[in-house]
Amino acid sequence: MNYTVTLLTLCLVGSAISCSCARRRYNAEVCDDRVQYIIKVRVEEDLDADKQELVQDKVEGTLWPSLVTDPLQTTTTSPMFRIRTVRAKILHFYKGKGEVGSTILLSSGTMDSMCGIGTWLNPGTSFALSTNDLSKADMGLCSFNFVVDGWEWDRVEPVLQNHDCACRLQECRMRENRRVLRGMCKDPAAYCAKDERGKCRWYNAESIDSCMRSPYW
Repeated sequence: MNYTVTLLTLCLVGSAISCSCARRRYNAEVCDDRVQYIIKVRVEEDLDADKQELVQDKVEGTLWPSLVTDPLQTTTTSPMFRIRTVRAKILHFYKGKGEVGSTILLSSGTMDSMCGIGTWLNPGTSFALSTNDLSKADMGLCSFNFVVDGWEWDRVEPVLQNHDCACRLQECRMRENRRVLRGMCKDPAAYCAKDERGKCRWYNAESIDSCMRSPYW
């Protein structure tokens, strides 16, 4: 009995100090009819600037915590359940149509175990995100949002710009020397688009082997 209680306690403590969630392939979000907009924005104003200042520990390495292998590295010492809200300017539409230059309110928690990214919502920082509302959006590590020029950006932007939803993924192909892949590529960076002959092919994947590996979401 004591062993069971101890194990349960350790599991609860572990879940309280780290962020773990599942996300979708980038191209799945692009082609989802339930997603109206994918936009690039730049944070212009912290609407909580007159409130208690956020304190963030130094993050080594990248601008964005990895969901692949690294645990969430940051902590906040401001009120634990605080929601941070900022005003951002829409710079570009990857999906959907709207007014470039208009503003949107972005909100996220600052509690690490709830996968909040409030400590990254700083003026001058740019993000790409999906939303169905161009007036406001909630953000978090488990949502489809990325720091522009962050650790994932080189893999994300080509998909946002080039993935062709008219292509059937089951018929998309990739050739590597004598090997040929036909069907789904699980490489997160891969996008399917028509070549000069109108055939749907996979691009930007690391290799056929990377297409065969299960992605982290």
